[in-house]
Amino acid sequence: SQDGILDWLKLAPNLQELKFRNKASRIHGSRSALTNTNIHSAVISFPALRALRTIIHSPSARNPNASTRLSAAILTHTTCHVLTELEIKLHSTSCDETFINFLRRSSPPLESLVLSVVRLRSIQEGNEQRESVLLEAFLLIPSIRNLWFGWNLSSFPKTILRALSQSGSILPALEHLELSQIAAPIEHFLDIITGRWRSDGRKFKAITLIGCFSKPFHHNPSHNQHF
Repeated sequence: SQDGILDWLKLAPNLQELKFRNKASRIHGSRSALTNTNIHSAVISFPALRALRTIIHSPSARNPNASTRLSAAILTHTTCHVLTELEIKLHSTSCDETFINFLRRSSPPLESLVLSVVRLRSIQEGNEQRESVLLEAFLLIPSIRNLWFGWNLSSFPKTILRALSQSGSILPALEHLELSQIAAPIEHFLDIITGRWRSDGRKFKAITLIGCFSKPFHHNPSHNQHF
């Protein structure tokens, strides 16, 4: 259960790296394991943790929230002031809020971020709200040098792509950017390149597109260009 995991983490304050795989529970009727997310009110501090990687499997259809609770509990009840590497998958706006609250509380000097944004089939949410929260999160981590960003939603992240082209205000230290599974007008990809390379500091070094598609706003699927 998540309370047991948090108790275990209290015994390891000197952790330098934490990686966990979170699978959906098969116990659908256990309230203690699945619904009690406020068992721990105290925040656990990890003064030496530099790498946190969460590998979260897609929730089951019968229990769509089970897979996100452990990761949310860990992010909600921990503080990592020296964290430099973070890998996380966000399933919903509630996960997005947990992520940004973790950043506010920890103020970590992040250098590398692997961020995958997905949506549960059972939850209908608009892109605008999710993009707004993620942009706020980017403002909290200006030290990021390497960003892997995946977007597995129906429409493309227009606001985020525009923000990534503004090196002066969003991720000014960014050197390497990798975009995955994004279908958007090619202008948005080109704007990121020109915007970053025209900046005064010229810290940007490389952009990689994996499984991305270029398409016009009013497009025919046959006109898509695959990168």
